[in-house]
Amino acid sequence: MIGCFLAEKLVGIIGVKNNNNHLIIRHISVLEEFQQTGIRTRLINYVIDHFKPNKILAETDKDPLNFYVKLGFNYKAIKNKYNKNRYQCELQLLI
Repeated sequence: MIGCFLAEKLVGIIGVKNNNNHLIIRHISVLEEFQQTGIRTRLINYVIDHFKPNKILAETDKDPLNFYVKLGFNYKAIKNKYNKNRYQCELQLLI
């Protein structure tokens, strides 16, 4: 779990699983009043710089899908275990 702090206040977190040469984003969250400020992007850039993965995977709902697409992730539609629509996102890196 990695946190983003502003003036000693925790405003965002990202949880990742490091699986050899790729990362799996388990969760990413930013406090509502700090959303749309680039914190999610900074958190993802931090884990890229820190872990240096070959690829990053994330599973998400439709609402945050555009965020991942803007960062260069490819995606495909999947169903979760409750038969709900989800998206598997993948970013290939040249590190």
